[in-house]
Amino acid sequence: MVKQHGVKVVVIDVLSDLLRSLDNSEQERHMMWQKLMVKRGIIIVNVLHTRKPPSDGSGKQRKATEYDAIGSSSFVQSAHINIVFNRDKMAEDPIERNTTIVDMPKCRGGITGHAADLYYDFKTRELHDAIDYFEAEGIQIKDKPKFTKKEKPVKVEEDKPPFVPNNVGDVNPFEGED
Repeated sequence: MVKQHGVKVVVIDVLSDLLRSLDNSEQERHMMWQKLMVKRGIIIVNVLHTRKPPSDGSGKQRKATEYDAIGSSSFVQSAHINIVFNRDKMAEDPIERNTTIVDMPKCRGGITGHAADLYYDFKTRELHDAIDYFEAEGIQIKDKPKFTKKEKPVKVEEDKPPFVPNNVGDVNPFEGED
């Protein structure tokens, strides 16, 4: 695909399903192949599902983390960016039930932490930044999820990957990896 069709982005959904029947050494070989593709300028997006996280003392499920991913730990460790999505599908409150919390616990050469709170509007079938949506709709939220608004991201030149901040210069985040 890469050579024949000039593909620059490959999405593997779900990586653990693709590699499930392979032993650990074969899974490691696949991850080494992915690293080689990245060095050649190909962007690989691996989608991983997580185990059901345990409940806390009150019976509420804790948020999933990157370490809850199903499959080899090398999937998470080899990644340059890990993004984790959490949603309480069983929440009684419809706002909380339809809000997805996005965290980025790993971003080589970039900024980690809470990334966004996204609200899905069933009427329009659109996904919105939760704060922007509720402010625009004039909806006051009391005792709802504590939405947090991040500062505007640093402006990055268009020809540089999003994980290389402006002030770093031309640093290769993949340098030194085999």
